[in-house]
Amino acid sequence: MKPSVKIKIKTFNLVLSFIESILARLKRKNIVNPANFLTEELGTSKAYISKIFNCEGNFTVKTPVSLANAADLDVEIVLRDKKSSKRFKHTTISTAEDLWEPLNISPPPLTQSEPKRDLLI
Repeated sequence: MKPSVKIKIKTFNLVLSFIESILARLKRKNIVNPANFLTEELGTSKAYISKIFNCEGNFTVKTPVSLANAADLDVEIVLRDKKSSKRFKHTTISTAEDLWEPLNISPPPLTQSEPKRDLLI
């Protein structure tokens, strides 16, 4: 099997498992209509939620964070070694500031407007 096909299958299975977990959580919270609930919570369309549920939508990193937040859950990405299945351990960076601090520089602002500059001719 081609590596690209393997990646597509892994991606589909991961998204499907995630969606099933969100739906199970909403069921435990007695949410009768998950699609309507998520549409309202996320401020999006039913068509978008339907695409996500059918593993057809554009599933970015923001997607699971938004869905989990609506279900009162947090998202954690766990990396495992392919051969040993041991969890890959790393130093957790809790905020953007923590990332920039060791470099002894300030992080760029979230929105940055370019200062007006005089043209030198």
